Amino acid sequence: DAPVIGFIGRLSGVKRPDRFIAMAEEVAGRHPDAVFLVVGDGEQRTTLEALPRRADVRFLGWRGDVGTIYAAADVVVVTSDNEGMPVTLIEASMAGRTCVTTDVGSAGEVVLDGRTGRVVPREASAVAQAVMELIDDPERRGSLAAAARDHALERFGQDALHSRLVEVVRRGS
Repeated sequence: DAPVIGFIGRLSGVKRPDRFIAMAEEVAGRHPDAVFLVVGDGEQRTTLEALPRRADVRFLGWRGDVGTIYAAADVVVVTSDNEGMPVTLIEASMAGRTCVTTDVGSAGEVVLDGRTGRVVPREASAVAQAVMELIDDPERRGSLAAAARDHALERFGQDALHSRLVEVVRRGS
């Protein structure tokens, strides 16, 4: 019954897992039963694990079963300072999960703010506010998740990629 919020990525400076932990602390103040999953590894893991905190943050390391993590998560969060095309957001959306992401790189092409998830400024408080809004409104979270899945399949699914590849080949001929 507890809300589950997931982070999947390298535990490195640009991915800002420290921002995820700060967000978790803020969310835990209002939702003390929330569980925060950190999936991935990197140079910041030891430092992050050693931080004192009240939030229930679980460091799971690298996992081959990220589909299980997506299935368990109510919200998937990307807290990066920089991204290209964030695969985590595409995968989570295809898994029918609502995402909250910082407004970086092409994240806004995957998550359409207010339509398939939330795109917020690069501040822990903005991420926390968006996560809490989604936790507090399961109906909205569910409708955003369904829209996220439809959008991801339409834009990034196998059929869409195949069509774009055929178009590239035709133009090159």
